[in-house]
Amino acid sequence: MRTSILLLAAAGLVVAGCETAGRAQTEMAPTVKMLISEVPFEVAGNAGADAKPLEEVWQEGDSVAVWADTIALSYYHLIAGSGKGLGVFEGPALKDSVTYYASMPGRMPGDTLRGKLEGNAFVLEHSSSFMRLSFSIPDGKRGTAIGLMPMSVQPIVFAQNLDSLGGKAELLVPFAPSDWSADAFAAILVLADNSMATSRLPGMEFRPGHGVEYRFEPVIGVYGEESSAIGITDKGQERLLVSSGQYSGITYIGDNRYAVVHDKSSGGGIHLFDIALDASGGFVSAIGAEAPGNASQRAGKDNEGIVYLPESGTLLVSAEGDQSIREFDLEGNPTGRSVAVPADLKAIQSNAGFEALGYSAATGLIWTVTEKPLKGDDSLLRLQSFSDQTLEPAGRYLYIPHRPIVSGELAATAQAYVFGIPAVTALDDGRLIVLEREVYVPGGNYIQKAVGSFTRINLFEVDPARDTAGILQKRLLASFATGALNLANFEGMCLGPVLPDGSQSLLLIADSQGGQSGLTGEYLRIFTLRP
Repeated sequence: MRTSILLLAAAGLVVAGCETAGRAQTEMAPTVKMLISEVPFEVAGNAGADAKPLEEVWQEGDSVAVWADTIALSYYHLIAGSGKGLGVFEGPALKDSVTYYASMPGRMPGDTLRGKLEGNAFVLEHSSSFMRLSFSIPDGKRGTAIGLMPMSVQPIVFAQNLDSLGGKAELLVPFAPSDWSADAFAAILVLADNSMATSRLPGMEFRPGHGVEYRFEPVIGVYGEESSAIGITDKGQERLLVSSGQYSGITYIGDNRYAVVHDKSSGGGIHLFDIALDASGGFVSAIGAEAPGNASQRAGKDNEGIVYLPESGTLLVSAEGDQSIREFDLEGNPTGRSVAVPADLKAIQSNAGFEALGYSAATGLIWTVTEKPLKGDDSLLRLQSFSDQTLEPAGRYLYIPHRPIVSGELAATAQAYVFGIPAVTALDDGRLIVLEREVYVPGGNYIQKAVGSFTRINLFEVDPARDTAGILQKRLLASFATGALNLANFEGMCLGPVLPDGSQSLLLIADSQGGQSGLTGEYLRIFTLRP
């Protein structure tokens, strides 16, 4: 169906500025018949449902504003007809070959119609597309605001205050025509108690004169208040007797072999470790050496994360210095391949880019996230996955980190303060373990630093493969802190071997920042998981 407004000039229409000589100047103003067609809607996410079209219903006293670049604003007032569609309006005549614009005050704010006189028919087409939100508010809750956040880094597409709505709600919004079919949205409903209910919505193409209706039931957000169903056992923290370094990431290769990334080494910063665990997952020993390929390369780019791709027998290394993810062989030599990182993920805050890198061969997905929110993203983080076959982007998800313990004022006076996500580990069933870290080292002398320093680590489970909430629901898997005698800045995390009893080992490695004059050291912490 063509969406348009059809203005049919009545018989004897006088065109303004073109009156023939002798015509009476007091002649009655011309009348114009106006018909507004329905705007068809398609339902997003439910192809079997029929969405009601948008219809214009004339009422007594209605008026339409019409203007052009060369003619001042004029109003056409309804003088005959009522109800759906057709109405007769009184107002000035229209010129041929002039582009006109029109709006219906109070009907569809934000929509401007555009067209030209063609013979005795005047056609105005919608410039806007339309979005209808039909949603339920969780039982016993009141909604105060709703917005749509794209998964790509864009401003909120739509936001509107609500008058504390309950039950079911419906909103109609004119929307700028654009193609969002390759994207997705998170519908974010703010509730009166300051909690949120959210829903993941598919991206669509928004065409002029057409509408998209989103029907959804947002779910109340769970952001770490609930515990994960994964069973976890802390096997303890061990100091590694290896050379002091800045080990930021770790990945399991097989047997007792691991690849570790050093963020100050040249090239990919790759070191190869041998870490032995006992049958219960307890630590036995660790030795490490730098990969030979590093020496022949230029200075590193602040390498932070690392994963092993068993099919190709290669490593991927994420670099915070240039927001890259590059491939290396097991000797540390670059292969020339790299992951296609979307340009919008490169708008990072200073020293807050890709530290985390995770991978599961079972799902074929590589995962990363910036340490802190991108510029303009406030408190939201964007988890990104990539195909291990093409190294192209696969999916994106929104994530809300926990609130830090240290206030902004106290952090500003610290000798060192870090808060964010340095590591993510992918499970074979599609779930992820996200490591959130907060490190605080106060100013002062050595004793003040030793006594006042701490690291807080939270491990959360999220399930992007089954996400319907738009903002990932997260559940607490483990939480611990290190302090004066065992301060450990855990930055890397990976799955290790499956143990004889069927449990899965999980290893965390600390970045000592070179030891910080004995304040911290090289540490490993081991957990066992029973999903």
